[in-house]
Amino acid sequence: MTDLPTLLFRLNKPLQYAVRNDYANLARLRELESYVRLQLETLRSEQLPDPVSSFLTELAACVAGFDKLTLPEKQLRVQKALQILSRLSLLNGGGGNGEDPAPDPPAGANAAPATPSREPLSQPIQFLRGIGPRRAGLLAKLSLHTVDDLLWFLPSRYEDRRHFTPLGMLQTGSRQTFSGRVTDFQMRHTSGGKSFVSLRVEDSSAPLACKWFQHRGLALKERFPIGARVVGAGVVTINSYEGLREVIHPDLEVLDADDTELIHFGRLVPIYRLTAGLTQKSMRSLMHHAVELFAPMIPETLPETVRTAHRLPLLGHSLKEVHFPSAGADLDKLNEQRTVDHARLAFEEFFLLELGLAIRRRETRVVRREKPYDRPNHLGETLLKHLPFRLTAAQQRVLDEILADMRRPFPMNRLIQGDV
Repeated sequence: MTDLPTLLFRLNKPLQYAVRNDYANLARLRELESYVRLQLETLRSEQLPDPVSSFLTELAACVAGFDKLTLPEKQLRVQKALQILSRLSLLNGGGGNGEDPAPDPPAGANAAPATPSREPLSQPIQFLRGIGPRRAGLLAKLSLHTVDDLLWFLPSRYEDRRHFTPLGMLQTGSRQTFSGRVTDFQMRHTSGGKSFVSLRVEDSSAPLACKWFQHRGLALKERFPIGARVVGAGVVTINSYEGLREVIHPDLEVLDADDTELIHFGRLVPIYRLTAGLTQKSMRSLMHHAVELFAPMIPETLPETVRTAHRLPLLGHSLKEVHFPSAGADLDKLNEQRTVDHARLAFEEFFLLELGLAIRRRETRVVRREKPYDRPNHLGETLLKHLPFRLTAAQQRVLDEILADMRRPFPMNRLIQGDV
């Protein structure tokens, strides 16, 4: 007998495999229909609530004939199946996202749990893997409350971690990205008596000193133990007293040996705006999980004719590329936000803004004013006669248009621009 959380875990696995790296594994996904039906058979004897049974029936229909579909059709089916499982997961209390279930809250906790939304993109981020109440509170400081908020929280810049310059060849005076192993950790003092932390990083070419002032040394020592491989970035300078290259207050993080998906190195890495209590590494892992799982679910907003005419990518694809760029992306264009995917997201904002303004203008044509202004313009004519100059033809035309607008039964919507 299989319980529902275990079933959700098993069903999510092949779907997550399919969507990974922009559907790179989709063509290798075989016999999904038979696999899903086999898993559903394990719940045949269970007395399931009607909504759960309805979702499972919908899932079975979604994967029917999967192997005979074209790749674009398979991609749409996988997206739909993930949406079904996400709704079912929320109905079951937020578990079953393809990862091991989250630990139960401490006994005696009297804080009322948040209620998950039924829509995948509007669900609270607290129900995502690796996020509990504490981290959700930190993310709230960045105005991140839902999955949709996460997807639109774009990187502020990018670092090139595909290849690292040897420490002995780092250029001084500019921001550089580097990698090495921690070989020494010291609490030291300046000649003026100020304390600072000095972390020595080395590779086969040279050492590099990483320094922090007014920082808790024990916390840094725990984060960067001796022997750990680290990657960092910062402005490289030369210490005139020691003659060594150094970086003051670098962005530094430990590289895990099991980073098989190359989230933190071996690629162009996104850097996000943070708040106290969050690190780039944890934020990047969270964003990668959210983007891989939910970006395929985000609905396309642009009409196909508009998107094709402007040669714009799909919205979900652009969000994935902006968060985690492909290997061949241009670093300079990314940092200047000039890629085609950044353009797609910018177009999205302007399109929706113009659409909203158009809807508002249409609404003003529906609601008529009770009493349009239809009095003669005697005061205006008297004022014009006392002016020490004559209106230009363009000024007279605009004045006539304003008077005409005031006589209409709809509110005037006009911007006047000109030289003064």
